[in-house]
Amino acid sequence: MGPDMGMNHDFYWLFSSFWWLLFPLGWAIGQLLKSWMRHKRAQAALEVIQSYASQGKEPPPELIAVLRQPEQAEERAQARKNYQHYGWIPIFLFGALALGFAMMAVFPFEGLRGKSVALIFVAIIMTGLCLGNLVAMQARKNQDRIPPP
Repeated sequence: MGPDMGMNHDFYWLFSSFWWLLFPLGWAIGQLLKSWMRHKRAQAALEVIQSYASQGKEPPPELIAVLRQPEQAEERAQARKNYQHYGWIPIFLFGALALGFAMMAVFPFEGLRGKSVALIFVAIIMTGLCLGNLVAMQARKNQDRIPPP
């Protein structure tokens, strides 16, 4: 067995080539767990409604709302609160990335010579994401000012 025998293994090649797939896989597993938890919550609410029905009582409207749209109102309120506090983070992140890629295109170091067109392209995309997040944040701020009907 040679010292680099493990380097030629298929699993090593697979992981070193496709390590980035761990992120979407983690997101998918998280969404699966979230859906499973929502399903369990709906099952528990159904059991309580069935107990009300067996006793001949009317279930409370809050319990029916859990079945119709589980946690939607809570999620909206939490998302709005989080967006007001953390909405600037993606704006600064994409702005800094755009500036960094633009600087690398203008002042390339040794490994990036001749790749300035690609770097400018990435800088333009990051600028668009920065501006898109800024517009979305302003739209959300304006939406919060409009009273609900």
